[in-house]
Amino acid sequence: MKLERELEHDALQRQFDCLAGRWCLTGPEVEALLGDQDAKAREHASRVLVEIDRLMGDLIGGESIPAWLRDDQGTGLAPLRFMSLGREERSAMLAAARLRHSEVIMGEPG
Repeated sequence: MKLERELEHDALQRQFDCLAGRWCLTGPEVEALLGDQDAKAREHASRVLVEIDRLMGDLIGGESIPAWLRDDQGTGLAPLRFMSLGREERSAMLAAARLRHSEVIMGEPG
């Protein structure tokens, strides 16, 4: 069981590392997203971000994500900054991405 858990953790870390490359994240941006949290909280944040990456990749295309993350659309709060505010904000972004994904990709009304 412990080996299985370690393998899962390593796989998640590789997924997050790939995400960080695709999103063109700097070291400080990674730290802002994952925060100064314990390992369990960082793992949860990584899982949420990996899912957001998957959903947004479907919606806008993976190559568009770095620009989308940094575009505040005149609000002063770009998605990257918003998700860096904390767990609730990452969860809200995930919920919004899931909803939009179901509306656009899955063809559900909304």
